[in-house]
Amino acid sequence: MRTDSGAAPAVDTTYSGHMTIRPGPAGLSAARECVRRVAGELQIPSEDAADLLLAVGEALSNAYVHGTPDPQVNLIYIGWHFAGEIVTITIKDEGPGFVPHEVAGRLTGLAMARGHGLRLMREGADEVYVEFDDGAKVCLRKRVARDRVPGAN
Repeated sequence: MRTDSGAAPAVDTTYSGHMTIRPGPAGLSAARECVRRVAGELQIPSEDAADLLLAVGEALSNAYVHGTPDPQVNLIYIGWHFAGEIVTITIKDEGPGFVPHEVAGRLTGLAMARGHGLRLMREGADEVYVEFDDGAKVCLRKRVARDRVPGAN
C-alpha cells in the first residue's frame, strides 16, 4: 500500500496482539508463523527478526515440553507488544515450572544435549525474564534501533 506521496506508510509506533494455542506441532507452527508475520508487518529488520524468532521458538518449545502436563487440557498463550524501539513477546504456559540450574544438574544423555533453550533465548533477545506463578511465563525483549524503525525518523 502506498500513500498519495508515493512513500510507504509509516508503521504505527504501538502494536499489540495475542493468541492462544493448543500444544503440539500445529499450534507451535501457527505461533511461530504469527510472530514471523508480526515481524514483517512491523518491518523489523531481517537479522533482528531472525534473532527474535530463534528466542520465541525456544520459549515455545520449553512451554510445550515443560509447561503442558496434559496437552489435551493445557494451553500456551503468546502475546506481543511493540512500542518505540522495543518488541516484547511473552509466552505463558500452565505447567509447574522448573528451576533451570536444578534441572541442568539432573540431565543425562539426549536430555543433556537439549538443555540449551535459555541460552538460545538470551542469544536471540536482549532481555529474557522467566517467572513461575501459576505456570511459567517467559518475557523476551528485543530492541530495534530507532533509526531502523520505519516511520521513526
